[in-house]
Amino acid sequence: EQKQRTLLLPHEEPVPGFSQSFRASHQLARTLSQDRKSSATGQVAYLQKKAQQLAYVDEARLRPLPPQEKVVAQQGLISDLRRDCADHVSRADPQKPALRAQRLARQESFLASREARHNAACDEYERQMDALSEESRRLTGEASARMKARVDGAAARVDALLEPLEKSTDFLGEKTEEEVRGVLSALEEVTEQRGREIANFASELGGLETDRKERSSKLLKGLAEALSAAAHAVPGGIERIVEEKTLDLDAVLLENQKAVKVLTSKLQVQMVEASKASKKRWNEGLLLWKQKRHRHTVEMCMQRICSDEFEQPPGTVELLGQVRDLQCKVYDGRTELVRALFAAPLKGLTVSAVRSWEEQNTSTNDKAQDSFDHLFEDLRSFTEDLDASAETMLSNLCSELEGHDARAEWGDHESVSALIDADIRPPLKERLDALRALNVAAIGAVSRQEESQHHVLTQLLAFFMAIAKKGEQLRKGIDEFEMNYRGEIEDCVAEFREDCEKNEGVMKDFKCQIDDAAHHEALDELKLKAFEHLNSMEQHYREHSSQLLNIHNRYPGNVAGFFRQQTDGFCRDLGLALEPLPHEADPDASPEAEAAAAEAAAAAAAEAEGLSEWPEGAGSGSRVLEKLAVGELREKILGILAAAAAGAGASAGAAEGEGEAADPDGAEEADAGETAPSQEVPKLRDGTLVLETLDFEPSWLEENLTTLRTTVFTQLTADREHLDRIDITATCEEVRRELDQRLRRHTNRKGEVQVEWYVPRHTTVAKHKDKFERHLVDVAKKSQAHDESVEDLCKQMEVAEQTYQEKLESLRQRLQEAETLPMLTAFERQASDTSSAFWEACQNIKSKLLHLATRAPQELQKANKDFLKMCRSGEEQYSQSEVMFYNGEVEELNAAIEAKAKQREERTRELEEQLDEKRQGPFKAFMENYDESVEDLCATKGYGKKYGKPRRKAQGLCRTLVAHSATAKQKVTELIEYVGALCELPADGVVPFSALPPCSQFRLRDYFDASGEPWVFGAELLGALYVVVCALSALGTHLRAFKEDRAGRYQLDSVPSFRILREEEVLCNAEAEDAEEVASAELKLRQGCLEVVLGELVKADTFDAEIKNIVADAQKDSQETFKGAVPDFMTRFLEEMQDSANVARREAARGVREWSDQLRSAGLLRLGDVLFGELTARAVAELRQGTRETQAATVAQWADFDGKRAAHEHRLSPGLSNPNAEAELRELIEAEAARSERALAMAGEDRVRMAACLRSLGDTFVQRLSASFLSAVRLVDGIPLHTHFDALPGDEQAENPRMSIKRRMRHLQNGTSVDQWGDGLPERRWVGVPQHELRALLRSDPWPEDEALASEETLQEQTPAIDSFRSPLHKRLYERRNFYYDRYLAEFKAEVERRNSELAARAENEEVGQRNWLSMVRQLQGDSSGTGPGSDGGGAAA
Repeated sequence: EQKQRTLLLPHEEPVPGFSQSFRASHQLARTLSQDRKSSATGQVAYLQKKAQQLAYVDEARLRPLPPQEKVVAQQGLISDLRRDCADHVSRADPQKPALRAQRLARQESFLASREARHNAACDEYERQMDALSEESRRLTGEASARMKARVDGAAARVDALLEPLEKSTDFLGEKTEEEVRGVLSALEEVTEQRGREIANFASELGGLETDRKERSSKLLKGLAEALSAAAHAVPGGIERIVEEKTLDLDAVLLENQKAVKVLTSKLQVQMVEASKASKKRWNEGLLLWKQKRHRHTVEMCMQRICSDEFEQPPGTVELLGQVRDLQCKVYDGRTELVRALFAAPLKGLTVSAVRSWEEQNTSTNDKAQDSFDHLFEDLRSFTEDLDASAETMLSNLCSELEGHDARAEWGDHESVSALIDADIRPPLKERLDALRALNVAAIGAVSRQEESQHHVLTQLLAFFMAIAKKGEQLRKGIDEFEMNYRGEIEDCVAEFREDCEKNEGVMKDFKCQIDDAAHHEALDELKLKAFEHLNSMEQHYREHSSQLLNIHNRYPGNVAGFFRQQTDGFCRDLGLALEPLPHEADPDASPEAEAAAAEAAAAAAAEAEGLSEWPEGAGSGSRVLEKLAVGELREKILGILAAAAAGAGASAGAAEGEGEAADPDGAEEADAGETAPSQEVPKLRDGTLVLETLDFEPSWLEENLTTLRTTVFTQLTADREHLDRIDITATCEEVRRELDQRLRRHTNRKGEVQVEWYVPRHTTVAKHKDKFERHLVDVAKKSQAHDESVEDLCKQMEVAEQTYQEKLESLRQRLQEAETLPMLTAFERQASDTSSAFWEACQNIKSKLLHLATRAPQELQKANKDFLKMCRSGEEQYSQSEVMFYNGEVEELNAAIEAKAKQREERTRELEEQLDEKRQGPFKAFMENYDESVEDLCATKGYGKKYGKPRRKAQGLCRTLVAHSATAKQKVTELIEYVGALCELPADGVVPFSALPPCSQFRLRDYFDASGEPWVFGAELLGALYVVVCALSALGTHLRAFKEDRAGRYQLDSVPSFRILREEEVLCNAEAEDAEEVASAELKLRQGCLEVVLGELVKADTFDAEIKNIVADAQKDSQETFKGAVPDFMTRFLEEMQDSANVARREAARGVREWSDQLRSAGLLRLGDVLFGELTARAVAELRQGTRETQAATVAQWADFDGKRAAHEHRLSPGLSNPNAEAELRELIEAEAARSERALAMAGEDRVRMAACLRSLGDTFVQRLSASFLSAVRLVDGIPLHTHFDALPGDEQAENPRMSIKRRMRHLQNGTSVDQWGDGLPERRWVGVPQHELRALLRSDPWPEDEALASEETLQEQTPAIDSFRSPLHKRLYERRNFYYDRYLAEFKAEVERRNSELAARAENEEVGQRNWLSMVRQLQGDSSGTGPGSDGGGAAA
């Protein structure tokens, strides 16, 4: 344990932290004393107030009380009775004293019983009061015992919290500052809990006193009632008795309250003193903790320094382990490479394979070097990181020790840095330097070992490269030797085959010439030339056989010379030699060359003397001698490596500056198969070797070299046996046998030429000549038959022409018999058919003539072509000469056929030019007579294009008019069905455009898009109904379907221009700024839709007027056509047309009436549900969306306000109770006050915005609902009534609806006419909905004032009423409008309440938060009355 020293000497100046520690204790004591004084002042004030209350009670008790009014009244009454009875008192009966005594005795007894009851009531009261007092004493004692237990428990908790800082200090240094500070927070929490328990104790005692007072009051009331019932004392006496009891009770209660206040004050003072003592004890524990923490921190740092973290870091051990693993991996790879070198057979030992091994070795070296570099770099990085970690550790240690400020632990050092540099940094530096030295030693050892292994493997690869090159030379030489041998044979055989092919080609040419000959003389000449060529071929066979035998006889000697040369090359590399051959003189060599050769042979023989034979080389065909032993061979291969290693050691010694010269004999003395002796391998702290020692064993290398020799000569033996496998004697015998066979086959070829070539060709030539003559005869017969057919067809055409003329003449004579146009048309059709039949017959004959002029000659030419094709096909064995000969003959025959074809074609063209004239001449004469007959008949009967034009024109116009009406009727039907489909849609939700049923006539949304107005479903429904009403009015007016007195009401111009494109308006406002643009857009919608629905009827006159115009025009055209009065047939036709058109008009009018009735009775019953239901659903959705958007506008600002309040509350820590932090506390209080003020202002602004949003949405809904209702009623009014239609056939059978008896009686009672409405509906005024009922929900507090609702008259306003009619459909619309208005009113009211509660909750939350803030500020300042520094600002903000 270190020696303690004085913290502050007299001559030293204290540091700020040292002085602040003691200053904080004095400040805490001063603050607690202030709290205690303020509590004592309140207690004195309370006691003074109590004394005043007691004095008031005493004064009231001594003050005389006036008699009660009822007592005064009773006494007055008794006095009056006494005065009145003074003269009327009867004397006692002297004769009955016993009765008087009994009466007095009873009176005495009665008074005694009342007195007993009086006393019993008082005794019972005293007994109950004693019991109540005892119970109160017991309950108070129990509460005091519980409070004492809580106080003792709080003291025990304080002792338990401070126990680690005072008693169990062995492990105090291991605790963090947060844990120590946490003890202070826990102490403050215990104090706060104790304060709350004191307050609860005082509240509990107060509750006991309150209960005692209430129960005592009940007892006093019972006493008063019992005394009054006993009637022993007068009421004044009873009151005085109760008052005395009450005063006694009040005195007791007052004393109890005084005792409670005194006890509470003492408990609070005791709590403050205990808090002060606990904080003092905690400060002492904090100083002790700093010392303990200082020692613990230094101890932990030294443990880290002496641990494996710096002695033997796990990271360094792991990295060195990776280096060892990499060493073993690289060594294993190199060992496997050496094994692969020695294990490879000579056939597989190629230069490319060795080069691949070299590349593998190079790659292995590069990868190993890169891996070693990375690992060494990781070692350096780890060492640097360890240095940085050490510095960080020392820096953290320095910061922590300075934070603890335990100067007693610094010793003689002036600062923490000096303490660390003197006591902690030296051992840390020693361990870090040892790690760096270990890394450097490991890197050097790995480099030396890698260099040694690399050089060994490099020399072995160079040796095997030489063996591989000789192996490839051997394989290449064997291949070339065999190739040369086979090449000579193949060249000889190929040359022979080439000559044979040439000779056979000459024979084939003779064969082709014989086969091509077209005459017998040429055949004889070719046969003689073929015989001469066969004789020259026999001599060529004999020369080829002699050349081939010479090549086979030279083969054995060439094999022996080749193998001696190859074996000698392998022996030089493997430390072996061949026994030299005796010198043989070369007669062709010069004397100098001969002498040099003899000298070289003698030198070789001298060198081979004394060498032992190597028996395993006998299979090569030569005697092999062992020149070097295996060990010498290894030294020879690796000698360069030893010299290199010695040189590297010398250079290294010179570089290190040791001054020692390299041993010149070191290369000779060192083992050639071993590396230079390595330095000692470094070790870790626990003795573990850092690296592995890995070298190639010399014995293993020598064993592999011996195996290599055997492998090489085994392959040489196998290759020699491979070349000796050819049997030369058998090969030469085979050549002679082939020559004999070839000569025997050649002798028979002359007979083949005579029998197989010459004789068959001679026979074929004679057969071909006979076949060509037969073909010529057949072509001549077919050409004659074609000429005869041409003559027959010309005669058939003349007969057909004569028959055609006779038929037309017969039809022309019958034209006068026709009385109607169909009969004339039938004659004309027969003439046309006759003409067509004649034309078809002529065309048929012409086609046949053209066939004989073109196709028939072509078929003959095709037969000639087929004959030539047959000649060229080869099936009949025609030669080329024959084909050329017959080709010339056929060309002459084709020229003759072509001449005949031209003659026939010219004759056919002449007949074709005459055909049109032969047909059109007679037919034209017939048609002239036909036209004259038609003109005469049309003039008489009114037929034809000219005379029938007025009738056709009138009929076409009438049918067009009826068709237009039918088309309009169909389109109106489709439009009414579309309106019905819209009314069938669900009424409880928003209807999007995609949910609409298809409308094939127009698309109203296009007009909304063009005008820039938003499309809504209500506008779609009203727009479609608007078009239906306009179409019904226009079509009914056109058909003259209405009564004359009602027709003006249903004119198209009488239908008002509704505002379909804007939902909030009903009609177009002519006074608006954009009145012209609005009117143009609405007119465009109306006209466009009506043009689609009604078509041409939009601009047409009435149906009857159009018919009259058609009749007038027809009469005028008839007069112009017939040059006078209208014919009778035309007059009858026009009358029938008018009757038919009138029937069509009535049926169309009936359809319009049925549509109107259907719409009023059933089609539009759901109009109100769909129209107002969809509007309400859409308005409710807009209401919720609008309020959500209005609320979301300030969500971010409220989040910012809440975040600032949370930050302020977080900053309001106990540390701000320090007087030095008063400025910061005041700044924080002012910031919170400003934030609260802005938040409350924001709450008001939110309410204003929400009120504006709700009012705007409510007004918009009322406006749209009113406009939709007005539009729907006006459109329903525009639907024609059944009684307004003109009577139609069949109406007389229908029964008109009758008025009910109830309604008739009502009219009679009211004195009104039953038929006052005529054929119309009863008039009715439909009132509107409340105009400002929705805004009125936002009129009261806390909503802002609504200037629009300044007066009560404004609140009673309603939307405009509408003067209309009464019908079930009108009632349905009115009822549905009110229903959906009530639904929206309920939704609007719920939304207002919901938003009001949200806004109120926000404001209340802000106010509650502000109150909590003020409470926290007062608690922090220790001012329960709210008169601290923050009371002004907080109060202003609140």
